[in-house]
Amino acid sequence: MAVRELPGGWSAVLDRVADYAGDLILAAALESHGEGTHATAVSIRGGVDGLTAFDQMYLGPRPTDQLHIFRQPVKRETVLRVLRDGVITPGSVQLPIAPLTRPCTPRWVTQGMEFGAVAPTPIPRLYADFTWWDQIPAPPLGTYSWEHQPLAKGNGPYYPSLEAAIYELLYGRADLTHYGHNWQHWLYLSLAYDTAYLGDVGYVPDAGLVVDVREGAPGSLTGHEVHGVWSFNPADSSFHRGSKPLSHAEVITLRSDAPPLHYSVVLVHNGEIIDEVSGTARATQPELAPLPPTAVPEAFESLDLAWRLLFDRRPLLHNPAPTHLANLTQPATTRDAFAMRLSDLAAVLSVCRVDDSDLPPKHSLPTETVNRISEALHRTLTDPNDPDSRAIDDACSTLHLVNQTRAALQHTLKGREQRDLRELLNRLGIDYPPKEWPQAWDLVCHRMVEALSELRRVIRTKFPE
Repeated sequence: MAVRELPGGWSAVLDRVADYAGDLILAAALESHGEGTHATAVSIRGGVDGLTAFDQMYLGPRPTDQLHIFRQPVKRETVLRVLRDGVITPGSVQLPIAPLTRPCTPRWVTQGMEFGAVAPTPIPRLYADFTWWDQIPAPPLGTYSWEHQPLAKGNGPYYPSLEAAIYELLYGRADLTHYGHNWQHWLYLSLAYDTAYLGDVGYVPDAGLVVDVREGAPGSLTGHEVHGVWSFNPADSSFHRGSKPLSHAEVITLRSDAPPLHYSVVLVHNGEIIDEVSGTARATQPELAPLPPTAVPEAFESLDLAWRLLFDRRPLLHNPAPTHLANLTQPATTRDAFAMRLSDLAAVLSVCRVDDSDLPPKHSLPTETVNRISEALHRTLTDPNDPDSRAIDDACSTLHLVNQTRAALQHTLKGREQRDLRELLNRLGIDYPPKEWPQAWDLVCHRMVEALSELRRVIRTKFPE
């Protein structure tokens, strides 16, 4: 959730209330204490309906027999008179209000949750809160007590405190039996900005960041702009950017050729950030436990042994070159070494042979090695909804990714080819450019071992212990 402080203090809050065009809801928490009742907290909200959790949290958790929360709609002009002057009727006696003379730091809250509360609000809003102590002295003995008397009578209403003004606003009277006590009060104000706001934001493959921009009324988005920034690598010193001016509600796309590691999309009006959504489209390159150097060759050999059991002793690996297998045990300290290790992987995959008799009968049989492995294993599944079907697809997808990444690394990368390599590495879980090539190779080894081991597991399910 993004929160930023707004300049201007309390006067800025009053200006926002004055400009607010929607309905306002006033809620007061009335607490019974001894023989009297007083308002311990008040919230004034715009654009939020039915937030009972908000009221219960903000207006003070108390035993239910002592605390009662009342709500009712109020006019903006009435709220302004109460907040500015402590009066309701124009021309009546005006007294200073304690919280309004103290420093105030209003905040602009975008997305996420209502600031500090448990009630979700997807619309940006202004939020301000005040806490103050109010001491009402006990009247002299023998003088007239205001207890249980309506305040609006005689020469006009007289408000000894803000709570009395709010109480009369709700009920036309104030019970002031709590003379001679110090009371702590809370005032909360929350105004939604539903003129324009961001809806769903997310990454769509082969498109980019897709942003759903919404408006409260037709044409209210005019003058707003969407700006987006994103990065692919924690070490990036610069960001990729996109923007678009708006005139109506629409779904826009900020072009990104790979899933960003981090992104932030903001809605701007007259240079001010109105709404913001931040997130990530993929996880950062993970820290993995090191594998033994022989992990990848051993994973190939284990799959080959299982394959022979399933397919009448026909081998999957046909005489892989010892040089390539030996190279797979070596680290990759540079980009060139990383590319060479991927070429060694491709060379071992290329000598995998799947007999035509192990494939389902078709007019046209697949020629690519990984596709033939997939077809042969799918044929062994008796139930098309078998969960192992997805496991085979995912494992073979990893093998394809490694082959495609090797091909991309063999070119002088410009434009689209460079974007393709970034996306392929990102899909493998590797930042681009990789922070460290040895770590990138370790991650490829992990992905290969996971894929080959999963294929072996699928085969082993055909042979109960």
